[in-house]
Amino acid sequence: SENLEVEIKGVDMYVTLTTKGDYKYSSDNDVLLWNSIGHSEFKLGEEERLLEPGDLVYIPAGLEYEYKPTTARTYIVFAL
Repeated sequence: SENLEVEIKGVDMYVTLTTKGDYKYSSDNDVLLWNSIGHSEFKLGEEERLLEPGDLVYIPAGLEYEYKPTTARTYIVFAL
């Protein structure tokens, strides 16, 4: 087994109470996005899927992704 260690550079928690708007994001850091409550449409490149409560997504640094709420939601972003 390998001992891999990644430093968490930041953590942000967001609450979205509306389903309006299209959102595009990118980061200079690798990101873990935890869709903790509610549902969201997620698109990274050609891949599209509906995120459900508890889903965790890894997004490599520099890639643009779309993350649109379909219900009220809470999500947590970990910058690595």
